[in-house]
Amino acid sequence: MTERNKLSIGVDLSSQDFDLVDVSKKSDKILQSFSFISVPLSYEFDVNDQEEQFQPTFSDSYLDSSVVSTRWFGKLSLFDCSRSLEYLYEELQWVNHIRLPCIIIPEDESYSIEYIKCINTICSITQSIVWISLLLDENTWKRWNTLRKTLGYNLNIRPLLILQNKEIEYNLLSIWRAENVSGVVINKSLINEYGKIPRSLEIFIQSLMDFDIAIILKGYCCHVKEMQRDVKYFEWLKESRMKISRYEETTIPYRDQIEIPIQPLSENLESIVYESFEKEPFKYEKYREAIIMAIQDKSDVFSKSTPLNPFKIVIAGAGRGPLIAITLEICKNFRIEHKTIIYAIEKNPNAIATLKFRKNKEYWNNVKIIFDDMRNVHMEKQIDIVISELLGSFGDNELSPECLDCLLPQVLKDDGISIPYRYTNYIQPISSALLFTKMIVEQHSFELPCVCNHYHYQPLSSPQQCFRFEHPTSQINHSRYITLSFPMNYDAVIHGFSGTFNVDLYKTVKLSIVPNEHSPEMYSWFPLFFPLISPIEVKRGDILELKLWRCETKFSVWYEWLVTSPVLSRLHNAGGKYSMSLQRSH
Repeated sequence: MTERNKLSIGVDLSSQDFDLVDVSKKSDKILQSFSFISVPLSYEFDVNDQEEQFQPTFSDSYLDSSVVSTRWFGKLSLFDCSRSLEYLYEELQWVNHIRLPCIIIPEDESYSIEYIKCINTICSITQSIVWISLLLDENTWKRWNTLRKTLGYNLNIRPLLILQNKEIEYNLLSIWRAENVSGVVINKSLINEYGKIPRSLEIFIQSLMDFDIAIILKGYCCHVKEMQRDVKYFEWLKESRMKISRYEETTIPYRDQIEIPIQPLSENLESIVYESFEKEPFKYEKYREAIIMAIQDKSDVFSKSTPLNPFKIVIAGAGRGPLIAITLEICKNFRIEHKTIIYAIEKNPNAIATLKFRKNKEYWNNVKIIFDDMRNVHMEKQIDIVISELLGSFGDNELSPECLDCLLPQVLKDDGISIPYRYTNYIQPISSALLFTKMIVEQHSFELPCVCNHYHYQPLSSPQQCFRFEHPTSQINHSRYITLSFPMNYDAVIHGFSGTFNVDLYKTVKLSIVPNEHSPEMYSWFPLFFPLISPIEVKRGDILELKLWRCETKFSVWYEWLVTSPVLSRLHNAGGKYSMSLQRSH
C-alpha cells in the first residue's frame, strides 16, 4: 500500500518570542522537528517614520542557501500599503535575494484597493509562492472569493487558514475542499491540556489533510518540548485517517489532471491506451459475470449447436482481444468451445495485427477476425450474443449508440443478447478553483468537455440523470435534450459540471462511476468535466437550472450546455466547435 505524503508541519517564530539571529544560527537543529520555519522578514514597521529603512530579522550569512530556499518561509510586515510601498519593495528584494520559497501575507479585513494593489505588486516582483492569511469564520470564504475575483485565478496565490477557538458548522467549512488551500495555522491556545484540539476542528483538518496541506504551529514562545509533543499529535491525526483504497492508490498520479477525451471511432488508439484499459481487473470480472449469465440463459440454443451450426458471438471493437480471451475461457469451461464461433470486429489496423498474432500463437481456432468498421458489418441476424466495451466517461461520449445501433439490427437475432444493454449518464455542479485555474494556465478550451479525476473539488448538489440509451432499440435518433434543476447546498462558485455514468451489462451485473454508487476499486473511467467560461456565484438554497443538449448530424456528435438560473450563462460549444467525429479513421 502506497503511503500518503508525509505531513508538512512548520513552526511560526515571532521576533518577540525568539531571537531570530540565534534561530538562524541553530536552524538545522530546529528543522529536525519541523518541515519548515515561518519567520517575520523585518521588525515591526513604524508608519510614522517615512525614512525608516528595511532591516531583516536574520542574516543569510548564518544559513545554508539550500535550506533558506526550501525550508524558510517569510512573513511580510503588517503595514499601511498606501504609505510604505518603498519599504515593501525593499522587503521583496530581500525575498528574491535569499530565494525564499514562500511568503505569507497578513490579512487586511478591509480589503482596500491599496491592499489588493499591494498583493498584485508582490506577485509581479517575486517568484515565491504567496500564501494569504485568513482568519477562519463563517464569512471567510466570502472574503477570499471577493479577493480572488479582484486578483484573478492564480496557482501561485493560495489561502492560509488561521483557526480560531470556535465551533463552525461543517457544511460551511467543506467548501474549502474546492479551494487550493495551502495550510492551516493552529495557535497553541487551541490545544487543550491533553494535547488535542476540539473534535470538530480535528475533522476539518483531517479532511484538508487529503490534499497534503501544511500545518503551522504558532504561539509557543520557547516551549520546545510542547512543540515536539504537538508535532507528534498532528502526525498521528494524519496517520489515523482511513487507509487509502486500492482505487485511491492507483489514481494518485491522475488527480486533477486534465485530459482530452479519446475518439476511438475517428482515431486509431495506440497500444499504451489499450494497455491502460486492460489493466482494469474489476471491469473485466464484471464482464465475465455478465457473459457467463448470458451463455447460461442461452443454454437451449448452444445445446442444439454443432460445429456446422455453431453458437455465434460477436466482440464489437475487439481491440487487442481481452474480451475474446475471457469469452474463449468461459466457452471452454462450458465445454462448448468446439461448437462456438467468435467474430472479432475491429477497424484499427494495428490492433488487427495484434489479434492475428494472438490467434496464431494462442490457438484461437474458433475466432474469425473481421477488419472493418462495425457499422458496415452485415450477418443477417445470425448472432446470439454481441459484446462490446465502447463507453466513455459520460457513457455515450465515445459514440457507442451510433456504433451499436448500426450493428445490432444487422447481426443480432431477435432474441439475442447485447452486453451491455443499457447505460445512463448523470451530471452535477461542482466547485473546483484549482481545476479552473489549471485550465487557464494550460490553455484548455472552456467549450471542450475534458476528462478529469476530480480531487480538489466540492460537489454542490447531488447528481441527476441525463440521457439513457438501450440496446437493441428501434430508436435511430440519438439527439437528446434535458433541463435539470439543482438545489444549492452551499454558498459557492460553480466552475462546471461533472458528468458520470452507470452501465447495465446484463441483468443485475452493473458498473458505475456515479458518486455514492461508484464500483469499488474500478478506475477505467474518470468523470467528464463540462467547464463554464465564466464561474457562477450561488447562494445556499438557490436553484441552479442547467440545459444540456446532445446534438447530432451525419458527420459528428457534440454537447451544448447553458445555465439559465440564477444567472444566464453563455451557450457553450454552440454549433459543435468541438465535436466527436462520425467519420472513420484511415
